[in-house]
Order: sequence, then structure tokens, then C-alpha cells
Amino acid sequence: MQLFILWLLCVGGLLTAASLFILELPNNTLSLMIIAVWELCALSAIAFKKIRQRLLTLLAILITLAFPFIILVNGVVPASLAPLFVVVLVLVLKGQTRIICMCILNITPLMLLANGEPQTTAIVVRVVFSTIVLSILIYYLLSSYQALVDKTQLQLDTNERIYGVIGHELRTPAATIKMLIDIELEQNCSKNILELQRLSSHLLCVLDDMKTSSSSATLAVYKNNETISVHDTVERAIEGVKPLAEKYNFIINFSAKRAVTEHHIGSTKAIFQIIQNLIKNAILHSGGSTVTVMKSAESLSHDKTHYRINVIDDGKGIDVKFRDKMFNAFERGDTLSEGTGLGLNICKQIANTLEDGDLSYISSENGGANFELVFVLHSVDEHDAVSVKVDDFELLQNLKILLVEDTPMLRMIASKILTQNGAIVTEAEDGIIGLNQASTGDFDLVITDIMMPNCDGYELTVRLREQGFVNPIIGVTGATVGSEAERLIACGANAVLPKPLTLLSITEELKKLKVNKA
Repeated sequence: MQLFILWLLCVGGLLTAASLFILELPNNTLSLMIIAVWELCALSAIAFKKIRQRLLTLLAILITLAFPFIILVNGVVPASLAPLFVVVLVLVLKGQTRIICMCILNITPLMLLANGEPQTTAIVVRVVFSTIVLSILIYYLLSSYQALVDKTQLQLDTNERIYGVIGHELRTPAATIKMLIDIELEQNCSKNILELQRLSSHLLCVLDDMKTSSSSATLAVYKNNETISVHDTVERAIEGVKPLAEKYNFIINFSAKRAVTEHHIGSTKAIFQIIQNLIKNAILHSGGSTVTVMKSAESLSHDKTHYRINVIDDGKGIDVKFRDKMFNAFERGDTLSEGTGLGLNICKQIANTLEDGDLSYISSENGGANFELVFVLHSVDEHDAVSVKVDDFELLQNLKILLVEDTPMLRMIASKILTQNGAIVTEAEDGIIGLNQASTGDFDLVITDIMMPNCDGYELTVRLREQGFVNPIIGVTGATVGSEAERLIACGANAVLPKPLTLLSITEELKKLKVNKA
């Protein structure tokens, strides 16, 4: 819109200057100088995006002040451009400035009525009438548009809050069931328990997909600011889906060419989730029996490496008609397996958060599907690199953790996971109790639920920071389809994890945060 207005101003200035030249009007030198400044401002605004809005406002005011002078000096010809300038003023200016400038622009042509010429009078009347009508019309359309935008934003905000509540009410019990099933599996690996684990995991994945697809802000969690090893990340992603592969008698092969420098600044979460989702898709939807993950790396410079990761299966491949829309949300092709149709869409969005990142489909020699992930990472000094294979027990050993969770079952299970792996856990039932515990204890880490009675996770985080607590705060939430995570980060938390809290999720986050033990 701004560029359109600027080009409109440029055209208006050129038309005004051309009319002065063609008609050879007297005393037009100063008018042409004003128009030259006007054109310079417009072109500068087009060239410099950062100051474009300021230059637009300055230009609109300049035209308003210069317009009366140009008309007085050069007569009725420049007045015919008044409707064009009115459009610009309505779109650029706001509030009282807009009203004042529009009045000046509408009244200015009336000064020409003083000469009493019938032809001039007729032109002026038409110009003033068309200018006033156009002002009212554009202002009405702009007001209607703004009202529609405000209404839509209000509806989006309302939906966001509703999704947050729904997500919490769905995910909290689902997370509790999942954690209970995981504990039960330690003693009972029956077929029914395994099926319950699969169903609960699927429900949690659907809720997570809803979160990512419903809000672009969710992609901010894939921050590229941690030290990672791409090779180790891919290996862990493969390890995570091996139980699923065994269930469906699927073979996973990994062929890799290691980079000269293995440690880079990047996002473990992004690469891990994309690779794991692609392998899961191959197992569930390809109709084949083997999936091969191929990783290659090419050094672009002394500190930049271009990665290419292919996930190739030997199944039926992707139908040609479906390839153009496979990355759209809710597209599922001809698969009969369960799923939301959001997986590839989310993977594509995550890939685009990486530097020069993209996820595409290319033809496979074997006839199956071949998804290619490409991205660029910046290397770090091997001596400064943090190993991604830190022992989980060492991370939690003697770590003093304040666990704030209002759901007794989730609090009990989370505390058990942490204490079994060496942490020293102090429990709190809500934010008020948590604040009292924090004031009397020296904690290395606070893990808090977000939605709690008396004092929720937002208030707890703010008050802890106000009291001078400088160690990491990690939020845990079941409301994955709302904006709770972004809001808690804004309150001062370091990270937000989805329920259920698992050993893998907490240790991965601790590696990023580099928690110091007291």
C-alpha cells in the first residue's frame, strides 16, 4: 500500500510539472522547485524502507502547504490534481492532521473564484465538488476497512483464548494418561497397554500440530542459537522412531557423510522434528518396507556448511497430481492411515525458519518418495562446542529444582522422573506456595505449570524475577493450541515445554540453558 501511494505521488508530481511546462505558465520556477523536492522525498521513501512512513507523512504535509502557493501562482491547471492528493492524504495521515490538511486541500481551489472568469469558476466548482465527494468516499471505505480489521483481530484473539482453554482441558488429562501408561509399561508390556500408549501419543501429536499450524508465532520456538551436531541429531531422531518401525516391520538405514566441522549454531528441535516426522510418514503412509536417511555436507566457507538430508522410502511414491499441493495444510493424499494432514505443512514451515532452509519433494530412482531438507549452518570452535551427548544423569545430579504443579498426579509423576535421575525436588501446589518456597530455598531451576489457581505461572514468573531470581524458569503447559508459551516467555521464563514432562524434553532444554548448580 505504501509503495502504491508513493508511486501515485511521483506520477502526480510529474503530471503537475508537465502541465506547467506544456502550458508555459508564468512564474513557474519556484513551483517546479517545490515539485522537485516533492519528487525527491517520494523517491527517497521508495528507496529507504526504514524511514518510509516518516517520509510519507512529511510528503503529505509538504504537498498540503505547497498546493495553495502553486495554485495562486499558476492558476487553475494544478487545481485539477486536487482529487489525487486527497486520496493520498486520507490514506497517509491520521487524526487531526488529516482533517486540517484535507480542509486546506478542499478550500484552496476556491481562491481562484476571485478572478470572476466563468470558465475558471466552472472548473473550480467541479474540482471542489469531486474532491469533497472523493474525500468522504475514501474516508468511509478506510473506516469500514479498519473496523473489519479490528473485528477480525478481536475474533482471532478470542479464538486464541478459547483454543488455549480447550487445549489445556484436552492436553492435561491426555498428558496424565500418557505418563501413567509409560509408568505402567515398566511392569506390563501387554498389547493393550502398548495400544493405549500409541493412541495417547497420537492425541498429543495432534494437539501439537494444531498449535503449530494455528499460529505463526509458534515457530519462534525453533530458535537457531544453540550448539548442535547435525549427525547426532539425526541419529537421535532415528532412534526415537525405531519402536514404530519395529511394529510395522520397517527397516531404517542411515548413510552419512560427516562435515569437516561437526558443531554448528542451529536448532536441534527443528532438524529433529522434521526428520522424525518424515520417517514416521514413510512408515505409516508409504506402503513400503525400507526408509533410508542420507546426510551430506558441503563446506561453503571456513565457518558455513550447507547440509542436505534426504529421507527416501521404497513405497508407492507420491501421485503426480498431489505433488503440487502436498505441503498445504490438511492435504492427506490417498493414504488410509490416521493423521491430520498437517505434518508436511508444519515441516515445510519449520524448514523455512532455518537459514536458506527448504523442504522439497524430488523424484526417486526407486519409485518411492524422496523428501529433501536443505539448510545452512554456521560452525563454532570445536573447543567451545558443548557436547550434545552429555549424560542425562549428570545433568540432573544434585540439581535443586522447585516443581510447581497444581495437578497432584502430574506433580507426583514429574517429581518421580526428576528424582530418579538425581535431582533434588521441592514440590509446590500452586504459585503462592511456590513463591514462599523460592524465598526460603536456593534453587538451580524452577519448573512451573502455567494455568494454576491462586497464582498462575505468569504471575509466579514475574514475581520471581522481581525478587531477583536469575536462574532458569521452565514453563510446562497443556494448552499447546493457545499463546501461553509466548506470553510466559515475555514474562521472563527461559523456555516452555508441553505436557507430559519427559526425561528427554527436560534434559534437552537443560543442555540449551547450561544450568549452573549451586
